[in-house]
Amino acid sequence: MKQSRRIRFVNVVGMAVLKINNSPKYVLEAVEKALASFPYPVCFFDKDDRALMCSDIYRRNFDAALKDVGPHIYEHDITFEELITARFQTIFTKGEAEKQIQREITKHNLKDGFIKDQELKGRWLRRVKSRSPEGHLMAANISIDELVHKTAKLLSAKQDMEFQALHDPLTGLPNRRALKMHLDTVLMNKELIDPVVVFHVDLDKFKLVNDTFGHDAGDLVLSEAAKALRSEVRISDFVSRVGGDEFVMVFTSLSDRKSIKSVAQRIIDKVREPIYYDGQPCHIGASIGIAIQDAVVDAERIIMDADIALFESKDAGRGCYSFFAPSQRLKHIESKQRIIEVREALEMRAFEPFFQPQICTKSGAMIGVEALVRWNHREDGIKLPDEFMPAVAEAGLSYNLDQMIIEKSLKVLSDWEAEGFSIPHMSVNLSSAILNRKNLTDELVALCEQEGVSPNKITFEILETIVVHEQNGIVQENTNALKAAGFNIALDDFGTGNASISSLRYLKPNGIKFAREFVQDIHKDPELELITGSLISLAKGLGMGILCEGVEISAERDVLAKLGCSEFQGNLFGRPMDKTDFQIWLDEFNESEEAA
Repeated sequence: MKQSRRIRFVNVVGMAVLKINNSPKYVLEAVEKALASFPYPVCFFDKDDRALMCSDIYRRNFDAALKDVGPHIYEHDITFEELITARFQTIFTKGEAEKQIQREITKHNLKDGFIKDQELKGRWLRRVKSRSPEGHLMAANISIDELVHKTAKLLSAKQDMEFQALHDPLTGLPNRRALKMHLDTVLMNKELIDPVVVFHVDLDKFKLVNDTFGHDAGDLVLSEAAKALRSEVRISDFVSRVGGDEFVMVFTSLSDRKSIKSVAQRIIDKVREPIYYDGQPCHIGASIGIAIQDAVVDAERIIMDADIALFESKDAGRGCYSFFAPSQRLKHIESKQRIIEVREALEMRAFEPFFQPQICTKSGAMIGVEALVRWNHREDGIKLPDEFMPAVAEAGLSYNLDQMIIEKSLKVLSDWEAEGFSIPHMSVNLSSAILNRKNLTDELVALCEQEGVSPNKITFEILETIVVHEQNGIVQENTNALKAAGFNIALDDFGTGNASISSLRYLKPNGIKFAREFVQDIHKDPELELITGSLISLAKGLGMGILCEGVEISAERDVLAKLGCSEFQGNLFGRPMDKTDFQIWLDEFNESEEAA
């Protein structure tokens, strides 16, 4: 029975007992029987303080006074003082007993209400007193040990809720709200000798871990990264997780830039160490933006400054740290605005493939096209990749853009074939984001089937830098699966990834594309001609197709043809064009070929 219900029951019984003089005996015996089994000490007294009826527990507590009393207390003239005196004289010495007796009589004579009291054995009680208008008294000692326990549990639950409200459940680190509270405190601390320093840490390649190994691996990496950050700071420093793969650290004991740089580099080196999931190494890195307290800074301002500095680290190639400078603020605002714009453009499907022809060196015939992404901006017209790709990557939308351009390019190729335009093959670029996607080959095969395009007419171009920096297994698995499905693989911008020969062995592409750096002004530079010629010979010896892009003038074409280049692409033959303009170009090109 719940405690509140027990007290109500006692009050009901009490009203019956206090009318004892007017009640038939069988009624009193029924009430007495019901009261006897009550689980707490309860007793009723008349206005002259004589005991009328009690529970068995109450009787046992006062056995010294009631041992010779029959079953019906109301038939005897026993007062509360006599009960308590008989009990305490058996427990305490004479002097102590008198003190305890007086204490209990004082409590007994209280007006209506209750008090909380602790017995000698430590049990907590709620002593309830209720007097009728005639002066009759109901006294009940209700155990509140359970209530005390529940109160402790409620306090613990409250503390848990407060902790959860201020901490990240995965890593156990303080969250953004706790960070703000901490910064508000330390920034107002006038006793600090050194300025407050804030690091905004972003984990590089974390999304690839999630895409490659799954979210369980991602959670493990976040937890281990949090441990790594904590291991590189002092007890007085503060580490928080403020986003998916973002952390903010607060230092109050870094006195100069030299010590700040040392800590930042130590963190970058620590996070770069491989983290193992299910026996497989997960490679991530860290980029850091650093802001130092100035005269007018508040918590929000210094966090934003560190965030702005983080953008500089990312622009610098990631895996490094940058200090905030006021001149970066406008650049940051513009970058944020570009991210908003590219999100809207993707929702509006405003990105389109433009097509640039690829020409056979020997025959001069068009042997294919490359689909190049352009942004059809509603106000500014056509925008080139340099104007939007950094924002796309920063917003984590590279996969979405790849998917849209592949879908649109395959649709155009299908339409051309239906209209009778002969396009031997089409090249499309694949970013790191899509190359690290599971089930990539199945998705691309399904798209080809949907548009009625044979996979062997599609060449997927992969930047050499992706192959060099992301040899995590899934890139090679996907490229092998794509080749097995009938697609062609070309290594794009060959020679710019710092490990060209190893890239050829690792990826084993069907062909390679030489970057503009190996083409521009080759007719004027004998050393460049020697280098490019050697690389072309190497690729030919491995049985790979060779395409040189960025060919702008006839002199460059002639030298490259002499060196053994098999295919050309560049403005000398045709600029990137939309679907309609390319069809016009193709008609004119075919007419000129026939006339020749």
